[in-house]
Amino acid sequence: MIALVAMLAMTISANAANYSLDESAINEMFAEATVSTSVESQGILDGVDGQTRTLIAACLEFTGLAGIGIHRLVLGTEPINCLWYFITFGGIFYIVPTIDFIVELIDLLTGSGTAYLNNPKFIMWL
Repeated sequence: MIALVAMLAMTISANAANYSLDESAINEMFAEATVSTSVESQGILDGVDGQTRTLIAACLEFTGLAGIGIHRLVLGTEPINCLWYFITFGGIFYIVPTIDFIVELIDLLTGSGTAYLNNPKFIMWL
């Protein structure tokens, strides 16, 4: 009830007639603006090596987040694969994420840790 009264008070006190735009100042701001055409990635895993990414992905799978494909995002796969994991009820009832986990652990134990980075396939080990 208090929230409704507060919203009503703000609505009554707000008056659009009190606001004005200085078009010359806006045009001046646009004239001084610079256009940047370079796109820089600002992900939280930029600069992380492949073996660490694979380890993070394996940890996410172990916590149960593999059913929505979060581990695949860490490995650099397109976000559409997360949709496939979701549509197939956790990657065909968690069968695919379980095999992903085992394959990633084997990859880490053999020393590579980078075999499944940027893999676009839904079933990454085929």
